[in-house]
Amino acid sequence: MTTAVVVATAATEESAPASLLALHGGTVLGHLCGQLRHEGVDDVRVLTRPEWHQQLAGAVGHQAGVTVVDVASLADAFTAVAAAATAANGAVLLAHGEIVTHTSMLAGLLRDPRVLSGIASSRRSPSGSRCMRVRIDRGRVVSAESPYHAVARPNGVFLDLAKVGAGDRAALAAVAGELAALCHEQLPPLWKPELAVKVQTWGLGFFRQHAKESALAEQLERAAGSAKWLPDPAAIRADLDRRFRSQVLHPAVVAADDVVSLLVTGLCRSGVVLTSTYLRELFWARPFVQERADAAALRLAAIDEDKVLLDSAVKASDGFFTTFFVSPYSKYLARWCARRGLTPNQVTSASMVLGVLAGAAFAFGTRAGLVAGAVLLQLAFTTDCVDGQLARYTRRFSKLGAWLDSVFDRGKEYVVYAGLALGASRTGDASVWLLAGAAIALQTLRHTVDFSFAAAQHLALADAPRAPLTSPTESPPAVEPPLAPDPLVVADAATGAGDTAAEAPAAAATDAVAGRRRHTAGAALKRLGLKASWYLERRAWTKWVKRILVLPIAIGERFALISVTAALFGPRATFTALLAWGSVAAAYTVTGRILRSLA
Repeated sequence: MTTAVVVATAATEESAPASLLALHGGTVLGHLCGQLRHEGVDDVRVLTRPEWHQQLAGAVGHQAGVTVVDVASLADAFTAVAAAATAANGAVLLAHGEIVTHTSMLAGLLRDPRVLSGIASSRRSPSGSRCMRVRIDRGRVVSAESPYHAVARPNGVFLDLAKVGAGDRAALAAVAGELAALCHEQLPPLWKPELAVKVQTWGLGFFRQHAKESALAEQLERAAGSAKWLPDPAAIRADLDRRFRSQVLHPAVVAADDVVSLLVTGLCRSGVVLTSTYLRELFWARPFVQERADAAALRLAAIDEDKVLLDSAVKASDGFFTTFFVSPYSKYLARWCARRGLTPNQVTSASMVLGVLAGAAFAFGTRAGLVAGAVLLQLAFTTDCVDGQLARYTRRFSKLGAWLDSVFDRGKEYVVYAGLALGASRTGDASVWLLAGAAIALQTLRHTVDFSFAAAQHLALADAPRAPLTSPTESPPAVEPPLAPDPLVVADAATGAGDTAAEAPAAAATDAVAGRRRHTAGAALKRLGLKASWYLERRAWTKWVKRILVLPIAIGERFALISVTAALFGPRATFTALLAWGSVAAAYTVTGRILRSLA
């Protein structure tokens, strides 16, 4: 059973409850509560200001499982969150009451079993919104911004929706309790300056964006009276003033009481593993005026949610061959399977059967067998793509399914290797078995490197020092410098090595200079490697060249290589190509792993 804590304390620009803006014949809050009920949330606790209690209770109090709770301050809100986390029996959803989004966005966060605890995020802020930023590394939210906390090198924005799994409820209660204590009397002294910096940044961005309009108003004022048909500069300035209040001043007021982002920041700094569900092409907005709420209603209706879900079923970071030659049609096969009640595990099993048949066809060693094996192998790969897309489209994930997919992927590949080698030996080329063994060894080595690197990176993220919530920056407190070595110890060590005590400091200084030089050279190499990686990923054509070059662990490019070379040239050419291309890819990947490890 999931408990939702909906924070509805934000006001419109006219100081009315923003959550009660009209939407679809009801209110924004009522629509959100209805969506939560649809997704199986049985306990919805709406936190609001005491003076708004009657209004909100009248709007949503009739819905089953919805309770309106009064909170008079930030500290009260955090105390209420801590109480909800303590009393809950399952996951806890944190949300603002003014959110307008597709139900599928909520479903992706609530129903995806891979997201034990996580947030809804996007690559960039939706139009007209002031979202807090986050940094996501290898699928984990490693740092999160709040109005009072900064984040370095952000690469996404937080969409005010967060799920805390049952296993992390105690951490949520602890973070909420800590925040309640910090905000009880007054905010920590370093918090308000950080908010002021953010508001100043928003203001500077606003004036840069509207510099031409401001300059036009100045020109019109200088030309006042020369032509009656010219626009009124006072009207232009009034419009700029209205938009400045709407886009800078009002968001600053709202941000000062942003309960949800503060909780997410606290969870990150407490070490809770938060993953991310991406918005992709779905819609999200947090309106504070009726005009934007009306526009949001139109946008919701205009977007074909099923089409977006189908497009989102395709992985955004897939390989070149999969993206351009398989996914354009395999996603429709996934929808066909969904409409006929097929499960992802059934499709995964079918893919394995096709892979075994491909290996059996290769084992004949004839030209017809090689061509048939190539066709069956591509059918097996297409089916393998369909199972993942079906799981994402229907949100039917399971640990068994993930395990089967991984095991069957390796199983299909090695069965195909065996079939090719057996077919070659039947035609008199038994030495191909050696090439087949080398190809398997190379691929196993690449898997080992990739998986061990990913595990090490996750351990490094988990063990990284974290700043306390009182600090607006994410850097941990400075560590005291190590004590200087005892001169007597240095002298004794120098004497034992055959040097005089007077020469020891000089030797130490020489070593230090050499160490700094090595460090500087290493740092330059790391920066060069990371910049090169960033460059390759930021440009479309170089990104695809890079993904082709590394012959990814994902099997799309390798299966295409196997099919083409086996059908046209035979098994020996297949294994030679796999070893040559795989070696280059392994060298490239290992170099990148080393540079990233040093960074």
